[in-house]
Amino acid sequence: MILRGANAIVITVLFALLNTGCFVITSHHVSKPLGSAEAAEFHHPPQDDRYGWYVHHFRSSDFDLDTSVYNNTERLQIGFLFWVLPVPFFETQTRPEFEIGTDLWPKNKTLLLDPWRFEYIPGNKAPVKPSKILRFEAGSWKPLGRGQLPVSKPESLTIHFDAPADPDLPFKLRISGVSTAEETNFTYTIDFQGSRIIRAGFILPY
Repeated sequence: MILRGANAIVITVLFALLNTGCFVITSHHVSKPLGSAEAAEFHHPPQDDRYGWYVHHFRSSDFDLDTSVYNNTERLQIGFLFWVLPVPFFETQTRPEFEIGTDLWPKNKTLLLDPWRFEYIPGNKAPVKPSKILRFEAGSWKPLGRGQLPVSKPESLTIHFDAPADPDLPFKLRISGVSTAEETNFTYTIDFQGSRIIRAGFILPY
């Protein structure tokens, strides 16, 4: 009986939040690359004021490479009923698929790229290879076949891994498969750790 009464109170409060509008504080969990401030930048897309992700910048004399992890997850939201009473709402969901985005810019030469050699390494577990790769081409995302891709212009890829994406867990990304005339075995590793982003704003009634 007490449990049913508590549920009724929560439902009533949430209904009031939706119909009166309120001030809301939201906690997002996201993976942050370790390194200097110049190498790790938070990107907040203007078309969606709720989410965002960190971008890791790699710069060399042959190419520039930006790597993003799309696993921003809302974990906690606190709405202030009547602008005073805090009402927390928790989310514990984890995205079923790990997904990254890469943007590659060659510098005055053609590169060979094999993104199927990228690896996601969750904690102390075995590396995970990509399950699907999409290439942005002619205004749309298209599946990319296996093998090396000649790169003479900027390229954007979305790389999927068959593994859950939990932003609270540390992991590594091993970037391989980029070849130039001078470098045929390029490999580097990015370490990620969990990070929390707090946002505040107003929700208007529907």
